Amino acid sequence: MRAPPSPKLRRRKAQRGAVVAETAYSLIILAFVMTAGIQFGDAMVVRHRLTNAANRAARICSVGAVGNPNACAQQNAVRAVDTLAARCQPLRIEGGVEDLGGVRALRVELRCAYAGSIWSGLYDRFVGQPLTLRAQAMMPIQ
Repeated sequence: MRAPPSPKLRRRKAQRGAVVAETAYSLIILAFVMTAGIQFGDAMVVRHRLTNAANRAARICSVGAVGNPNACAQQNAVRAVDTLAARCQPLRIEGGVEDLGGVRALRVELRCAYAGSIWSGLYDRFVGQPLTLRAQAMMPIQ
């Protein structure tokens, strides 16, 4: 006949289940934090590309003889943002010629709602509105 397990052994078996549960909870939280960090980085990449597109459109349309700077800015901004079409919907392009103390300047502004992945939908639910990315550029018209 076998001797019953010692109280020490019984405690160890009970603790194993607790360790497994704690590890599972920790891994879920770690995965969520890592995914959120990756999505934030992706949103910053999209914002950087929007800024580059606004700068490029403003620079191209402010130099040289352009009939309608607003139309030129819209056309060039759409061309520069073409690669972001899936992650930035809808893209709104606003522009205008402004007078800044006697200097005419072309202003180009790009706005879009970030739609990176499934996780951006969680942001919409918690905050109540989509993450809006905005980029603006101004160049003097020559």
